[in-house]
Amino acid sequence: MTMSPLALFLHIVAVRGEGLMIDVLIFWALALYGALMIVVQVVRKLQARNQNRIHPVSLLLIVRDAESSIEGLLRDVMLKSMFVEKVPSIRVIDMSSGEETGRIVQRLAALHSGLTYGAVRTEAELAAELSNHCLNETFVGYIYDLREPGVAEAFIQDIESVLY
Repeated sequence: MTMSPLALFLHIVAVRGEGLMIDVLIFWALALYGALMIVVQVVRKLQARNQNRIHPVSLLLIVRDAESSIEGLLRDVMLKSMFVEKVPSIRVIDMSSGEETGRIVQRLAALHSGLTYGAVRTEAELAAELSNHCLNETFVGYIYDLREPGVAEAFIQDIESVLY
């Protein structure tokens, strides 16, 4: 005849006496306390992060016709920034692209509070936008011109050192 786990536990307690029961209760109380402390710490960390949404790292990305890569780049940054204290502010400046790049960035901006989008047509407008952004931001840390070959790959490699 097989016994259920509860029946087996009760049989062991009855045979061994009260000493085992006290040990089991202490073990479960400490385990419950530890689990509760983990939950409290996670909640406090999330509350502190949500209350203090200062963007200490500012990324400025200049793109042109980046509809094939911009979503992956931005999602990579957003994913990596979920696990760090430094929540980046990301400004994407689009140089004469089609409308699709703008739609992608604006859709992602709804998911990330620090993501903004701007479109310019000429180098003079780009210079004015850069000047305006650098003067109005408290800290512009990194400017990546993703129009140049190889910069996107460097950006992916740099982002971990920027955030961590």
